[in-house]
Amino acid sequence: MSAFQDAMGMGQEGESNSPADGPRKKGWVIYVVAAIGVVILLALFLRPSANGLFLHHPPAFKVKVAMKDVQVALGHFRIEYGSFPISGPYKGKDVELRSEGPLLAALIGEDSTVNIRMIRFLDPSPARDGRQSFIKEDGQWRMVDPWGEMYYMALDVNMDNRIANPEAKPGNLSDKIPAAVNASVIIYSAGPDRDPKTWEDNVRSWR
Repeated sequence: MSAFQDAMGMGQEGESNSPADGPRKKGWVIYVVAAIGVVILLALFLRPSANGLFLHHPPAFKVKVAMKDVQVALGHFRIEYGSFPISGPYKGKDVELRSEGPLLAALIGEDSTVNIRMIRFLDPSPARDGRQSFIKEDGQWRMVDPWGEMYYMALDVNMDNRIANPEAKPGNLSDKIPAAVNASVIIYSAGPDRDPKTWEDNVRSWR
C-alpha cells in the first residue's frame, strides 16, 4: 500500500477503509470547488487594468454596456441613413457633443427630422433617481451615468475612422494613449468625481 493510499485511507484494492470516508471526501470536493469559484470571481473583478481596479466594479461595467448600446445604435443609424443623427454643416470635422437632445430622440425613434422612417435604434431604460440610464424632461432626452452625469461623445463625421483622443495631451502620448482613436464613435463617462479632466477614474469606450 502506497503512502498516498495510506494517507487517503485506501486499501490495496483502492477501497475506503471506512464507510464514513465517502461522505467526508464528497464534502471535501465540494469545499474545493466552492473555493475555486470564489477565486475565479475575485480574479474577474479585481484583476489589474490600465485604469486600476475601478473598471471591474459593477458601476463601471454598467457604463461600458450602456456606451456599447449607443455605439451600436449609432452604427446602425449610419448604415441606414448614411450619416449620424445630427443636423447642420460640420465642414468635415468630427463632432463632440453630450448624450442629450435631438441625437437621442432620433435614435429612440421620436424625431423624424433626421430619422424620417422613425426607426427605433435604441430602447431607453428609465433612470433611478436621475442616475444610470435615460431621463426625459420637458420633452428632451438625456442619458446619464451612475453618478448622474451625461456622457461625452465624439462622432467621426468625415468618416476616416479616426477621432482625436480626448485623453491625449502634450507629453502623455503612448501606446495606451495615442493621438487618435480608430473608431467611428467614442464615448466616455467622467466617472465618480464627475470631472472629465481627471482621467484616472473616467470610463472610456475605446479601452
